Amino acid sequence: MCLRVGGAIGVVDDDVAVAGGGMFLVWLVHTSVDWLHFIPGVTGIALCGAAVLVAPWAREHAAPGRSRVRLATVVLCALVVLFGAVMVGRSALADKYRSDAQDIVATDPRGALDKAADSLSLNDESLPAYYVQAAAHARLGRYEPARASLLEATRREPHDFVTYGLLGDLAVRRGDFVQAKRDYGRAAELNPRDAGLQQLAQRPRSALQR
Repeated sequence: MCLRVGGAIGVVDDDVAVAGGGMFLVWLVHTSVDWLHFIPGVTGIALCGAAVLVAPWAREHAAPGRSRVRLATVVLCALVVLFGAVMVGRSALADKYRSDAQDIVATDPRGALDKAADSLSLNDESLPAYYVQAAAHARLGRYEPARASLLEATRREPHDFVTYGLLGDLAVRRGDFVQAKRDYGRAAELNPRDAGLQQLAQRPRSALQR
C-alpha cells in the first residue's frame, strides 16, 4: 500500500493498516456496550488507529469494484471517527462545566446553577452534575428544586446509594426527619455494609451532629 503525503506517495506497510484497524475495531466493539468513548486517552488511541484507515491510501492497479468498496469503508470510518471525536469533546466540555460549578457553588450558587445546566445539556447522565445543581438550589433555600435534581439523579441511576444519602441530608436540613429516615433507609439498603448509613437510617437526627 501507499500513502499520499504532501503530494508525494510513501509506502506504508500493510501491517500498519491492520494494526490501526484492529485498534479501532476493539474500541468500537467495547464502546458499543460501555462508556469507553468518554475516556479521552483510550478514544485518542482508537482515533489514531482509525486515521490510518481514512488516510488517502492509493493502490496501484486497483479494481473498480474494490475501489468503490474501499471508498465506502473510508467514508464509514471517517463518520465513526467524527462521531467519536464529537462525543469525547462533549464529555470533556461537560466535565469542565461541572468542575467549574463545583468550584463556585459555595460562593456563587446562581452561577453554579448556570454551569451545572450547561454541563447537563451536554451530558444528562452525569450524577455529579445533578449533585452540584442540588447543592446550589439548597444554598439558595430552594428545597423542592434541590430535591427534584436529586430525584432525577435517582431516575438516571436508581442503584446509586450516594444519591439517596444526599436526599436524606437534604431532608434533615429541611427538618423533615420522616422523609430523611426513608431516604437514608433506601441508601442503607443499597449499601448495607456502610455502618454510618445504617445509623442514619435508624436515627436521622444524628446527621445534625456531623
